[in-house]
Amino acid sequence: VKLIFRYLLRAYRNGDDMEARDAMATASFYAGMSFGVAGVGYVHAIAHQLGRLFGTPHGNANAMVFPEVLAAYGHSVFSRLAELARLVGIGAADDNDEILANKFIAAIVEMRSTMDMPLQIENFTPQKQDDVVRSAGAEAGNMYPVPRYLDASDLQSIVNGLVAV
Repeated sequence: VKLIFRYLLRAYRNGDDMEARDAMATASFYAGMSFGVAGVGYVHAIAHQLGRLFGTPHGNANAMVFPEVLAAYGHSVFSRLAELARLVGIGAADDNDEILANKFIAAIVEMRSTMDMPLQIENFTPQKQDDVVRSAGAEAGNMYPVPRYLDASDLQSIVNGLVAV
């Protein structure tokens, strides 16, 4: 996580910055190693469906829903996100875990915004939304460790944010 916060924007702004790109490759490797315990199952499950239905590149699809899924996990991830916030220097020393977790999520949203990432999908019909909710729920619920199971209503709220208006 430290590598991502230190190098992602640098790599984004200058694709020729080999130090930043190398650091991001290392960060990607570490992220892959931690996948089983990181609690990002719903992020990937939704991303898989967006790739299947719309051809959305997996990294972009992950970024489209990552902070929203973290927010949906709520109190079940506050302490872990607070630890990450402290690790990367976000927040004040006297902030409690909930405040730090929300600041960490906000930092991800800000990073995503800085990179002008697409956040909505055209032609996301109600039928396709239902497909994503159903398929992502089944995939994450059966294949990945998650800090909290999200119900169809939670997933629908996340998916609603992807619908282009």
